[in-house]
Amino acid sequence: MALVVSVNTKEYERPQEGIVLGVLADIADLGYIDGPYGSKPKYRYSWVIDQKDSEGNYFVVSKTYTASLHEKSIMFQDIKEMKGAPPPVPYDVERLLGHVNLLVLKKETATTGKYAGKDFVNIKAFLKAPAGSKLAIPADYVREKDGGQFGRKKNNNQNQQSRTAPAQQSAPAPEVADEDIPF
Repeated sequence: MALVVSVNTKEYERPQEGIVLGVLADIADLGYIDGPYGSKPKYRYSWVIDQKDSEGNYFVVSKTYTASLHEKSIMFQDIKEMKGAPPPVPYDVERLLGHVNLLVLKKETATTGKYAGKDFVNIKAFLKAPAGSKLAIPADYVREKDGGQFGRKKNNNQNQQSRTAPAQQSAPAPEVADEDIPF
């Protein structure tokens, strides 16, 4: 049986640049990634923003960080901007999930590397959300650790679940009596 691999040439829509409301929906541990300064642990933070694509799905924007809370690290500085105060060290970054901020998005074109000439929308800064601003993580959002990719279930065929599809219902867990527990 032949294993055929093709190049993904799909052109993805990008959100508009500017200031948008966003909710931190996922933090994924990418493990150690090789880079110009050696192998470093990396995290990818993903925000659902208050903009929709032509299919009615919320855009998801992400930013990758070296997993460091040194006061000069980018992750430390961004958490400080998000929360309005420096994070304590050590800090459980998953406590940030569900946090709402204004994100400053800017369109940029890569000038070097394999993505040279390709346009991206990057997060440049975080601002405090206005009082009363609310944006929830969509109920059907699937985190990367649970098999999600860009907020929806990973699927090997082309029919991927929409991020705005109704949430799947699951059967309730059976009740277990205390005397059934063996300890």
